[in-house]
Amino acid sequence: MPGGHVVAPCLYRCPMHTLPPPSLPASDPQHVLIIDDDPLMREYMAFNLSADGYTVFEASSAREGLDMCQRLSVDVIISDIVMEGADGYEILDALRAKTATATIPLILITASGGQKDVRKAMSRGADDFLHKPFSVDELRSAVQAQLRKRAELKNQAERALLELRASISLAFPHELNTPLNGIIGCAEIIKIDAHEANPAGLIEMADNIIVSAQRLQRLTDRFLAFASTELIALNAAELAKARALRTSGPAELIATIAARIAADYKRAADLTVEKAPGTLAISTDFVSRIAGEIIDNAFKFSKPGTHVRVLMECNPVGYSIRIVDQGRGMSPEQIARIGSYSQFDRKKYAHEGLGLGLVTAQRIADLHGGYLQVESCAGGGCTVTIQLPLVPEPASIVTASR
Repeated sequence: MPGGHVVAPCLYRCPMHTLPPPSLPASDPQHVLIIDDDPLMREYMAFNLSADGYTVFEASSAREGLDMCQRLSVDVIISDIVMEGADGYEILDALRAKTATATIPLILITASGGQKDVRKAMSRGADDFLHKPFSVDELRSAVQAQLRKRAELKNQAERALLELRASISLAFPHELNTPLNGIIGCAEIIKIDAHEANPAGLIEMADNIIVSAQRLQRLTDRFLAFASTELIALNAAELAKARALRTSGPAELIATIAARIAADYKRAADLTVEKAPGTLAISTDFVSRIAGEIIDNAFKFSKPGTHVRVLMECNPVGYSIRIVDQGRGMSPEQIARIGSYSQFDRKKYAHEGLGLGLVTAQRIADLHGGYLQVESCAGGGCTVTIQLPLVPEPASIVTASR
């Protein structure tokens, strides 16, 4: 500009001296991308956000903005809804469909001020709205709110990762070494005594190897299930696909899983199942995973001769699966730590596992709009309730008689 002076855009006739002092972002500047085909609007927002210490990128079209998202590090995006070519909704869909951009906060700008736009955008994953005309204070507050939210989510993820690393580093060597030592030990005995061992002894060694290998397989299976669930959670497109899958006849599936697990523990007489019809908005694989993990825990942590009940019912908010046992139970502190990927009372109880099964079941339910709830007290049994989305029954068609 002439003379090197910086002039504030006069889009809303707000002289600079009326603006409150900027709140500078701490440490490294945070990056804001503005997508708008109105150059005056872009200049107005860019000028004021730059004055607050943000690094601002500008794009005059949806295509240019999406390209910049792929090439640059962006912390917040502000986009107009109505633009030539692709609109703000298409930008929103494109961002949420890719892992690299799915979690970037998006603030949409609308001139209509109608609730219809707000509901439509929020249902598709928008984070906030600015209604024209908006003040600098409103712009600043919207950006700061999304940055705080993004920072908190990042902190939560980092804390969860640290807890996961700590839990795995403590328990994983034991969980791997126990079955591996069993396999190696039995193999060495067979090798040393091969010429003198009797058939019964060889069969016993082979059985021990099989048991150890099965334990190792279960551990691997749980890790793979946990990892695949987290990958789906990070990919908006994969998550949408998962939520579109259905399970017809879940009662028979869950009852079959429960009967198999009860038979494995030689406790068929301890099992009670109450079924309910329905179609679930979740895949058969995920239903099997959730039911298998929770029912297995119920038998694992309760004594033979005590009841394990699997109760299914349809309710106004979905499909409920309750697993009730009379085992050792969990304290409030242990229930609160379910999301921390940790074992419970490892020194006191010798059961195998890293605690990933329960965490994975909870995660699957959360990703489908359901939940997993534990009600228990130490020594007093345990009730785990899984609430899953139910596909609505089609409205019945009544034909009037003549």
